[in-house]
Amino acid sequence: MAQTKALSILRFILTSGFYGLVDVLSRGVQAGAMFLLAALCTKQQYGDAGILLAVQQAISVLVLSGLVESCTSLLNRYRAESDLQTLFSQSQILLLFTALLVSTLYLFSLKTILASYFRDTSILVHICVLCTGILLARLNLNSNLHRLDERHKASLSLKAMPIVLCYGFGIAGILLLRNKLNGFFIGSLIGLMSAEVLTRWVSHDEVADPALSTDGKTLSLLVQGALPMLPIIVVNWFVGYGANFLIGENFSKSEIAEFTFALTLNAMLLLSLNSINQVWSPRFFKIAYEHTPEALESLNGIMSGAMLLIVSVVIGTILLFYVSALHAFGSNLQNYTGLHPYLLLTFASFIILTLYYRCINHFYLYNEQYVYMKIFIISGAIGLPMWWLMMKYMGRPGIYCGYCLCMILRALFVFIYAQRKWGVRVTAEEIPAALVIATAGYALSLSISNLILRSLAFMVVVTGITYFLWFMNRKTLLSLKLIRV
Repeated sequence: MAQTKALSILRFILTSGFYGLVDVLSRGVQAGAMFLLAALCTKQQYGDAGILLAVQQAISVLVLSGLVESCTSLLNRYRAESDLQTLFSQSQILLLFTALLVSTLYLFSLKTILASYFRDTSILVHICVLCTGILLARLNLNSNLHRLDERHKASLSLKAMPIVLCYGFGIAGILLLRNKLNGFFIGSLIGLMSAEVLTRWVSHDEVADPALSTDGKTLSLLVQGALPMLPIIVVNWFVGYGANFLIGENFSKSEIAEFTFALTLNAMLLLSLNSINQVWSPRFFKIAYEHTPEALESLNGIMSGAMLLIVSVVIGTILLFYVSALHAFGSNLQNYTGLHPYLLLTFASFIILTLYYRCINHFYLYNEQYVYMKIFIISGAIGLPMWWLMMKYMGRPGIYCGYCLCMILRALFVFIYAQRKWGVRVTAEEIPAALVIATAGYALSLSISNLILRSLAFMVVVTGITYFLWFMNRKTLLSLKLIRV
């Protein structure tokens, strides 16, 4: 019995690790496509790409509209009734309806509120953006439905294949067509259409098929579960690519291009945080059910501290070589060297954001997801207007100060609640030590021109900070030997 349980837990951990690896692969291809687009396009063109990507993402998340979370909440109920196929097929019908609704709204908005943004954009690109947004939503839903049905091989394929093919063909389009922007979006659409065909071979079942008839009760339950997610979807979009519209109201396409470039780098940090947390989460829940809350918090604190150290080293390394790398690659990438000091600011917010990852598993452990949603909405409702004001009165620095503020508010609100409710804590030296590593990477890039000496100096700083953190937490680390994890 114990051996079976251990194998089950090991399988769970390995599956989570595979999902993390798939994220790394797909987001790596995505980042490569975005960097290539920045290298071959002018700032004006890349700014247009940033706006179009914001629209594509908006279409995708609005078409999906919380369907995955709604299906998840209804999963046990329909599984008990041996009627999962009804749940899954009706979710596909609802997806078709939202796709039709969002398409109508988008086509209407092109002639009204979005007209000023797309004076020089061809109708072909708009069709590509609309279709890719809908296909991304559909393939995302299919991947998650397979995951909920515990068909993980199919889910992993459906998770990786669309993104890799979308941005892989996007890269091909950039290289083959003279108009790089058209090439990227046309290639992305061809890639996703290919993924739609190939996924039919991967999943030999009916999970991804819409029903031939509607079930009013199931559709009603799905809508009720999805609607509370809409405010979170909107807030999350505005703190990402959606912010390009806020920037566009106050600045030129050049500033939109720079922020889009910064978001691409930020995505690498988010990927690091999500991958580490995805591997840690199953172990966290295992420890929660086998040990005391005190032991759980000690282990969670050490793991979160390790996450913080890893992220700060990644940040410091990016800042250490950022300007040198752009000059080495040349082309239009050199236009983004002026982003360097603002990257320090936005990256610092990700160090604070590790407080969020320190707490998020507790919300799922104690079934307080709805409290988390409220915190998310409140922090966004406060942060977004302040971000707007910062852009209006601070100018260009306000773009990045406001972004940093939104990230910090989200992290602090979540951490304060978790600290009061479950005693989640952070030591006084962790955040400052991580900020020192990040700042050292930036300062050394300005003060030492020789790359080898710069690297050695950074390694000395990282080693010293790591030893300092070990020394300050050595008693806790040694006590963990008494806990079987």
